[in-house]
Amino acid sequence: MQSRFLLYACLIAGWVAYAGPMPPPNQKPNAHTVTNTHFRQTGPGLFELGKVRLDRRQNQVSFPAVVNMQEGMVEYLVVANDGKLHESVLRTDVEPYHIHLGMLLLDAKGAQPGAILDNDALQVPGDAVRIEVSWNKDGKQRRVAAEDLIWDSAARRPLKKGDWVYNGSRLIDGTFIAQRDRSIVAIIRDVDALINYPRWAREPDENWTVNAKICPPSGTEVQVTITLPGNSGGKTRQEK
Repeated sequence: MQSRFLLYACLIAGWVAYAGPMPPPNQKPNAHTVTNTHFRQTGPGLFELGKVRLDRRQNQVSFPAVVNMQEGMVEYLVVANDGKLHESVLRTDVEPYHIHLGMLLLDAKGAQPGAILDNDALQVPGDAVRIEVSWNKDGKQRRVAAEDLIWDSAARRPLKKGDWVYNGSRLIDGTFIAQRDRSIVAIIRDVDALINYPRWAREPDENWTVNAKICPPSGTEVQVTITLPGNSGGKTRQEK
């Protein structure tokens, strides 16, 4: 079973690596170019690809990040280095395509071919996922829902809790757009990020700020955990 999974992982890794953005022949590979597609097993049901960890038993993908800003307006929860750092709570040096590969191996479906993505009035389609962020404080681990790190100015409270949407970005002319743009988790509607915040009637972009009451100081090392409940590609649920 494990050998079959590793074979499947290698096949998907090869496909995503091929789909990644490649530099022109006269340029050296840059930070956006995929170079590591080796998936290795580290324990029963545990695998690693670069700095991304896959736990098949818990149906989770996790990766390290750093608090990028503790105050100010934000449009993203997580971006990769060289991404939109001026508007993201967290940043990471993990490759977006490594996260995508891990989610594919958990059987995430994402937005299917033919899905309507260009209508801003519609919710981005995809798999329901939960996102948590954890860090160490005074020798103890603190773990919060990702929504707690973001303040909804109009509602005067943190983001409404519930599932996020794993849409998986897009592949255009052989380029995996999340890898090119470095966008991982979006608060605003961004079909080229891997994950979107799905609540209806979202406020204008400038409505979202970092929740300084919860978010640790800039530079704090954190762990981001994405859970795919049920492994069924179900619709997102919204908290009542």
